[in-house]
Amino acid sequence: MFFLKTKNLKLLTKRAFSLIELLVVLAIITLITSIVLINHSVFNGGVVLESLAYEIALITRQAQFFSINVLGSNNGGTTTFDTGYGMYFTTDPMNSNNKQFTLFADLNDNGIYNVQDGELVEVYNITRGNVIKNICINGNSICDREQVHVTFKRPDPDAIIKTDLPADCGDGCSYVDIYVGSSNPRVKDKIIRISITGQISISTSQIE
Repeated sequence: MFFLKTKNLKLLTKRAFSLIELLVVLAIITLITSIVLINHSVFNGGVVLESLAYEIALITRQAQFFSINVLGSNNGGTTTFDTGYGMYFTTDPMNSNNKQFTLFADLNDNGIYNVQDGELVEVYNITRGNVIKNICINGNSICDREQVHVTFKRPDPDAIIKTDLPADCGDGCSYVDIYVGSSNPRVKDKIIRISITGQISISTSQIE
């Protein structure tokens, strides 16, 4: 005769989350989400700022191209083919001037942008909270200039660099560093360097 043995099955009781444990979990989720969102914001800000830096470099190269290839300009009703072209940058926040940069024709042949003389070719607006933050001449020794004019004149690709103070460079500046910055303080500035030889390069500021 066989007997079936039965085992008493005990139900495992599941302990519910306490209020403190729930709050801890929510705090961890919130912290992780915040870190992800902040890093995403920094990444996006960096991408936008880098795009701006490359746009400035490209338009500056275009000014150089116009000068070397003798793009005609209207000077007093007469089309001339020996006009130099250049770029104008300023850190002056008045009228949001530091949120734009200008391509101009150097009709007066003085290496300076004179808007009243009809030298404006095009103004490029800077958006998304980015600005022209700083202008440095020949390294960090002169880093508080409000404006800089960079012109090119045929037949050389060399850049002629002038600031708002003529005494800065004497016979000419070796290079200018134009810093563009983001409204997000965690995004590092981008630097567009234009050298007297006509070379244009982009780098990232190592200063937090």
